[in-house]
Amino acid sequence: MITQSRKDKKYYCLNKKMVSLFSRYCIIFNRFNKGSEIVANKYIRKFRRLKKEGQNSTYMKNTKKVFEKRAVKLGIIVAVILIIVGALFFYKKYHKYTTYRVIESTNIKGGASSKYIPFGDYVIKYSYDGIAYIKDKETVWEEAYEMKQPIIDVCDDYVAIADKNTNDIFIYNDKGRQGQVSVSYPIVKLEVAKQGVVAALLEDKTSNYIEVYDKEGKQLVSHKSIIDENGYPINFSMSDDGERMAVSYLTVKNGSFENKIQFYDFSNSGKNIENRMVKEFSGYGETIVPTISYVSNSQVVAIGEDIVSIYKVGNKDITKKDIKIKEEIQKVFYNDKYVGLVFKNASTDRPYRIEVYNSSGSQILNSTVDMDFENVTFAGDNILMYSDMRCEILSIKGVKKFQTNFKGQIYGLMPYDINRKPRSGLAKCRRYGTIKRGFMLK
Repeated sequence: MITQSRKDKKYYCLNKKMVSLFSRYCIIFNRFNKGSEIVANKYIRKFRRLKKEGQNSTYMKNTKKVFEKRAVKLGIIVAVILIIVGALFFYKKYHKYTTYRVIESTNIKGGASSKYIPFGDYVIKYSYDGIAYIKDKETVWEEAYEMKQPIIDVCDDYVAIADKNTNDIFIYNDKGRQGQVSVSYPIVKLEVAKQGVVAALLEDKTSNYIEVYDKEGKQLVSHKSIIDENGYPINFSMSDDGERMAVSYLTVKNGSFENKIQFYDFSNSGKNIENRMVKEFSGYGETIVPTISYVSNSQVVAIGEDIVSIYKVGNKDITKKDIKIKEEIQKVFYNDKYVGLVFKNASTDRPYRIEVYNSSGSQILNSTVDMDFENVTFAGDNILMYSDMRCEILSIKGVKKFQTNFKGQIYGLMPYDINRKPRSGLAKCRRYGTIKRGFMLK
């Protein structure tokens, strides 16, 4: 913007309308043209010279026409840009897809017992008798074993698998097995962090343990829980960096059950804290909270029968936002941005209703669906639903983007990066639900 002296202001007062127009043009063009201030000062000097000659009136009229033409052009350009941006926005929001094409197809050997989980941008296949890493159209590595009830977890570059109620955990990356951990008590649940660190919930007759190991088998943490004293750990979750943990405990108090959630810090900042327990949250009453998950290093989702709690985990404090639920929850799904809940709907032609909440606890979607689905998960800002041979994609705004029936049964559904960019973030850790890559059909 051009600053004006007292003398300039006195001169401009001879034609206030013209001064106002000229000033606005200078401001506009100063934003889009770095040399506009120099140009404006040039005109001011010319006005002063023409004033002395008595010719400034004609020159100012001509100048006004020049700037008015420029302003009209600028207005047209801005209007066109706004129209294009608006059109793209509405196209992206409301456009529906009616068909699909097969970009790539790979035949995978394996019976109906095989299961699939995302690993980076590719796939881990596992079953009762072995595990394999499939990249593109080839099996990079595979290993045979015998397991009655395999439990598995994936985070970043590492995969951990164990036979439930046994004592051995096997750790893999994209090159194959990297380590084995042997524990003292039967394994109930396990999780792996991005460095290959493994946490396991172990069950004894009178007590339970949560233990943490590195991929070489060295024990890092051992936390004992006695049911009659500090409660029974019904679930736990470890942060992706392996430095924090949240545990949901079921305790007995005055003859009644009570649920509490405790947070632990295994980093250097928590080494001087007793048992490394940094904070406890009670107040759930008799509501059981069986689902708890670190969806990011700074956010935890805990879901009970009639409540959803979103915890923000900071360096100095942990805060909680509760969402009260009045209906029976049928399914839950979540990622680092959203929490989704599925309820039964009274209408037979629209059997389910989906509610979605953001990380602040605000509801952003309440929509019924006409599909009877078994599986549901997030993929970015979309909701993926599938069952048997049918698939439906719903946007976070409630717009049905795609629906189809495939020719074979769907084993899994995964976002797919066509450009094959490593670590695209489509399914980084298991805490992003059961998102899988592409369509797998029988």
